[in-house]
Amino acid sequence: MIITKYRQNMENLILFTVLLLNLGCGKIGYDKIEDIQSILINCHTMSDNEYVINSESEYHSILDTNNCQPTYIDFSQYTLIGKYAKGTGCSVEFKRNFYVNHEDKIYLYEIKVKEKGLCKKFDESMNWIIVPKIQSGYTVTFKIK
Repeated sequence: MIITKYRQNMENLILFTVLLLNLGCGKIGYDKIEDIQSILINCHTMSDNEYVINSESEYHSILDTNNCQPTYIDFSQYTLIGKYAKGTGCSVEFKRNFYVNHEDKIYLYEIKVKEKGLCKKFDESMNWIIVPKIQSGYTVTFKIK
């Protein structure tokens, strides 16, 4: 009787934990923004920074334009977002998702690093994307998984 009750309590605890983890990992209150584009920025070196760039002057301030033609971005329509991430393996994939929570006025840039295989190959990316213009008064947060 005691063992059965203990087992039932443990099963309930495990079920509750699984439900809690699933809810915690979700993006409750966030809507996924589908209109994002990965972009290659040629004139920038890797750095462990987070970028939210809304203007031509901000853009040019992070570039090294010696012998390099910057990628054109229409900052009246788009915001440039970047976050450094790295990984090791036989192949490394960076999956990028962008979300918005209008109630809290927060954007979330989530990068999932998928490392495959036991190779020692190192890969890194600035994970540049352009998104529809960030709304005034909103903040951008970054998350690497």
